[in-house]
Order: sequence, then structure tokens, then C-alpha cells
Amino acid sequence: MNFQDKDFKNLTWKIHEIDESSKIELVIPTIKLYPEFNVPLSVSKIKVIKYIVYLYDSNTPLRVIDNFFTRKKQAADLAKFPKDDNGDYDKDYEDIVFGKNKEVNRMVIRYCRVQRSPQMAQLVIYEEGYYNELHTLKTDNEMKPSDRVNLLKNIDTIATKIEQLSGRFLSGDDGATIKGQLFDEIENEELQLTPEDIALKLETNEKPLGDYNPYR
Repeated sequence: MNFQDKDFKNLTWKIHEIDESSKIELVIPTIKLYPEFNVPLSVSKIKVIKYIVYLYDSNTPLRVIDNFFTRKKQAADLAKFPKDDNGDYDKDYEDIVFGKNKEVNRMVIRYCRVQRSPQMAQLVIYEEGYYNELHTLKTDNEMKPSDRVNLLKNIDTIATKIEQLSGRFLSGDDGATIKGQLFDEIENEELQLTPEDIALKLETNEKPLGDYNPYR
């Protein structure tokens, strides 16, 4: 599918016009706030960031492409991922397209959080509720059969919600590896919803919600 330069003017990070010689920190000053983007890679970081933004930005014109893998290939081509004579991506870049590069997966998750932080909060809440319900099911031996049936239905409902939210959070990416990393991150987060909780954590030099900072 052919796109015009004007189609990319609403991207959150203005990466469409930059090339290999660009200083990414000058184009996107806020990128310095996210440690996931400040790690060394065996591939071109400019190409990787362009690929991520083309694919996962909430305003990307690539959303008109229904098939997600076709969308991935379009994003990779727009980012100028190198190919061999057979038209296959170089191995390191192919690993990125297939979600096998963990450093790039972390960048993807961070960029999705930048785009959809309310959905991340919902995911954390549902994940916590899911395991709380499983714990109740396993430990409450005096539960009535009818209550057990209702609890099982609720667990199924929450599991469906988590699956739907994770798919929307990752813009439709159903890759097992990247989803696994997303759920690892969710399980490592402690969701604090009140300003008092956040202030207390900050006073003790703890991070209240991942890399949350009220001043950015």
C-alpha cells in the first residue's frame, strides 16, 4: 500500500523525515526519559524507533491495513530494514519483526504505555483481580457450589478482558514473546491509585508505578 508523507504528520514522535544521520535525542527530546530506548542495539536504533512508531503509534496510517503481519512488513519497509537478495530481512531485523528481540520488545511496551497509559492501568487491575479470584477459588474450601460456579464465570470473564486489553494495548500484536514480556511487566508493577500513595513512595525514593514521575 502506498502512503504519502502527509499521512504521517500526526505521529506522536515525528520520525518520518529523519534519517540515519539524525540525532534522535534532538528530534525526540523526551526519549531520554525512557531507559528502554537508551540501551545499545546490534542494529540501527533509528530504524528500530521508526519501525516502532510506524507500527504502534495511535495515529499511524498503517491502521488501515487489517492483517497485522502485513502491517509489520509495511512498517519494516518504511523504516528501511535491510534485506538480502531474496527479499528476506537480515537476521537481526527479522528477529525484531517476529518479536524475538527482548530489548526492542521493551521499547515497544514502553511506547505503547506512552500511547495508552490508561489501558496499562486497567491491565494491572485486571491481572491483580484475576490472581485474587484464583487464590479464593483454591483456598476457600467452604464455598457454596453456586458461589464456586459464579467465581469460575468471573475468572473466565476477567481472563477474556485481559486478553482483549493486551491485544488493544499492543495494537493487535499477538506475538507470544512480546505478550509474555508485557505480562511480566504487569506482574512486577505495584499499582498505587491515590496521590497519597504516590507521594509516600516518592518520599522514600521508590517508584510508585513503574517509571511514573508526576513532573513529566
